[in-house]
Amino acid sequence: MKAEKFPSTTEADDRKQTQTGADRLSVVILTYNEQANLPACLESLKGLDCEILLVDSGSTDATIEVARRAGATVFTHPFENYAAQRNWAQKNLPFHTNWVLHLDADERLTPALVKEITRVLKAPPDAINGFLLRKRTIFMGRWIRHGGPVRRACPSSEMPRLFDGRMYRFASTASFADLLKVSSRSLPPRQ
Repeated sequence: MKAEKFPSTTEADDRKQTQTGADRLSVVILTYNEQANLPACLESLKGLDCEILLVDSGSTDATIEVARRAGATVFTHPFENYAAQRNWAQKNLPFHTNWVLHLDADERLTPALVKEITRVLKAPPDAINGFLLRKRTIFMGRWIRHGGPVRRACPSSEMPRLFDGRMYRFASTASFADLLKVSSRSLPPRQ
């Protein structure tokens, strides 16, 4: 599949200057053949005042149909790596908000996190334009509480995924993981 046409970079940057409509958050979900995982991811977003933008890498299953039925706007773009895919989304998607949350289709938000994001984005703290999210790894239905991430494979279990899209870009690393280039201060997750 090839990428759909999007506004120029200038138009994309202009749309981020002010929020329009009732949306306070744009959620970007990366997918490739995720029809099994996507419904739970989308369900976990209920309660958020958000627009859902899905970037698909050429799925051959029902991923796109599942997303559209849930009200997501779907875009296609060939996959290079996670950082490139997320940067493409940041540069090309027609966001209607400044705040962006990046997810993969196999990730979920807890109800407590949905409430916290809603609370914080009603009046974001001054000089804070990014938040770290603590990740829980669930394997075979159980939360893996100990062992932590392997530093070389995954730099941190605290993921910088919620941020003001005008301030951040993703950077590729030698591992499969990606990091954010931070241009200003971020708050750590709550304990």
